[in-house]
Amino acid sequence: MKYVYGSVIALFFILFWFIGVVSIDPDFGWHLKMGEYILQHGIPKTDPFSYTMPSYPFVDYEWLANIFIYQLYKFGRMGLLSLLFTGVLLSAFIIQIPKKYYSFAVLPLLLIFVTILSFVGIRIQIIVWFIFSLFFILLKNYDRLTWQRYLIPFILLFWTNIHGSFFIGLILLVLFFVSCFLQKRKITIQDWLIVLFSVISSVISPYGFRLWEEILSISNDQYLHTAISEWLPTIFIPLIPLWFYTAFSLVLVWKQRNHFSLFEKITYVFFLLMGLWSIRHMILWFIVSLGMTVAAIQFFYSDVKKISEGKERFWFMYKIFFSIVIVVCIAQTGMNLKDTFISQEEHWYPKQSVLFIKGQHLEGNIFSLYEWGGYLIWNLPEKKVFIDGRMPTWRLPNKKQNQSSYAFKEYMDVMAGKIPFKTIQEKYNISYLLIRTTDVKMVQRIQHSLTIVHQDPTATLYSFK
Repeated sequence: MKYVYGSVIALFFILFWFIGVVSIDPDFGWHLKMGEYILQHGIPKTDPFSYTMPSYPFVDYEWLANIFIYQLYKFGRMGLLSLLFTGVLLSAFIIQIPKKYYSFAVLPLLLIFVTILSFVGIRIQIIVWFIFSLFFILLKNYDRLTWQRYLIPFILLFWTNIHGSFFIGLILLVLFFVSCFLQKRKITIQDWLIVLFSVISSVISPYGFRLWEEILSISNDQYLHTAISEWLPTIFIPLIPLWFYTAFSLVLVWKQRNHFSLFEKITYVFFLLMGLWSIRHMILWFIVSLGMTVAAIQFFYSDVKKISEGKERFWFMYKIFFSIVIVVCIAQTGMNLKDTFISQEEHWYPKQSVLFIKGQHLEGNIFSLYEWGGYLIWNLPEKKVFIDGRMPTWRLPNKKQNQSSYAFKEYMDVMAGKIPFKTIQEKYNISYLLIRTTDVKMVQRIQHSLTIVHQDPTATLYSFK
């Protein structure tokens, strides 16, 4: 089984790398251009990319990661970026599995890797998964560590400047020290110092306490949790491998619960609840649960070996379940790869229209789709955008002339037909409409005479008469 484990890792390394090269994440473009902007102009105080909210006090909580992406892209393009992100992704899971449990890691890894196929690529969240995994490992082994435990505040400092999810590291710390107190009834001075310096690390960034304000704003935005697919509750995600793994893990870990520490059990339950609340957090639970699930299989196997013919029955049932998992995973992988080919630049993004706009030097603002915002920032930097992936939670308390106080809400209302397109067309002096060629309903809702300026199978560019 150890050879099968190595083969599975190699197979998914190739698969994840391929997806990263072929499929472009909608946010990749603005990450790339923000890294370039910071190196050329410094940390922006307001939004440099949109014409709807240019005075918004933009907090780029991923500023360090954006620089990293830009520099690597200059050096090795998508191939190198995908290679590094794939290595980081796999490492986040591999480090959770002790070598002695490799034989039983194949089945859980298959279910997890197939489930996360839709989330892989060149995405900063992947770096977060590795940092989270490393953080969890350090805390699980805290009592056996010496100087290594003092790395915790420095890891959190790095995390704070990489991604806004740094507060999850503080949550892990709280869960750990609460479990320690419940078991030992005391916390040492050294432990308190680690907590103190970890909290201090979370405000050491170009934005200081403003970073916390931004993160709290995102966390409390209920509209975000209903409008963006990644924030939807997991119950709405029809992924069979996900539910296979969840049921499999819950049964085994519950049965072998006496083998795990209080911290592991508390963390397991906490991140399972977070994962059910939002699909983007489910991957953190995969990381927490993986090592425990694989260990639980080993413990269960050790128990059944003591029973007459228990070993033979175990492997018989294991092979049947493994065969079912293989069939499910192949089917799900096929569907995911189909989506990957659809999301290639030539099929998903307005590549030809962008080339046309650049060639014709068209003047005036362009209204385009939310999922195209990052691509346009990257490939059409001379034009500012109406909306992109940074902006769902942006709100300004005071309206300014020809600016939005809530661009994402305006966008959603226009796309749903709740407000006339003419309202925003006049407000922002929009000259062109760039939408999917297949989106006929959008054209019908607009009460203007439109002229097709350019059309290709993916996108159509209209001008207003």
